[in-house]
Amino acid sequence: MKAYKYIFKRQEFWQEELTEFHESILRDAELDEFTGGDLYIILEELISNYFKYSVQPKYKFGIEVRIDILTETIEIILEYEGDDFNPFNYHPVLYETDVENASIGGKGIQMVKKLAETFFYARENYKIKLHIVKNRIMETEMTFTERIEGNVLILSLDGRLDIMSCDSLQKKFDEIIDIQKQNLILVDCEKLSFISSAGLRLFMIALKKLNKINGKIAFCAFNMNNRKIFDITGYDKFFSIYDSIQEALEAF
Repeated sequence: MKAYKYIFKRQEFWQEELTEFHESILRDAELDEFTGGDLYIILEELISNYFKYSVQPKYKFGIEVRIDILTETIEIILEYEGDDFNPFNYHPVLYETDVENASIGGKGIQMVKKLAETFFYARENYKIKLHIVKNRIMETEMTFTERIEGNVLILSLDGRLDIMSCDSLQKKFDEIIDIQKQNLILVDCEKLSFISSAGLRLFMIALKKLNKINGKIAFCAFNMNNRKIFDITGYDKFFSIYDSIQEALEAF
């Protein structure tokens, strides 16, 4: 376990101090970019809430932050003095459609709750303690297998498709398209745990190459998060996406 602690006491400089504190943790703990990004969001939202709403002359000034980096989780503990108010009980209105009446702020705590695995609030003798547990994203190598069904090559992915694993998959696509001359490719994503923007770029490169030879690439068996990534980036408009291998093969 690695432990880090910092006490934020300067209200006008806490953002700069948070950036330096966060960067020192990233360097020492060697967190991946996604876990590190989530950690920063959690800290920024909760510390900013303290300086905006909890600073009062009757209480001791300052918020203490402790970060414990464990093998599979990160524990985040914030302690400060203040009135009895549990920020995790705040439930902002989501999915507002009325622009004129929509609230501008108040979504930060909701982000923290979504990113955390568990979150707790306690208050004793005016001292408030927030305890957040966040799972670490463990680095895994990308592995893939291929097989032929009729005239379709099925490429099954297993692991995380991020900037670290894209090179090997790019070489595999080059081999399939340029050397094996396969122009119908189905990417089986049942065991694909994560797709980054680097992975999306790789798929677009493959699509453009296949378009030149009247080919096609499709995807099947996305988990909910990966399907959401395709939807929010608009990639669902470029690629055919199916629930299962069998459904995709019938469409081919």
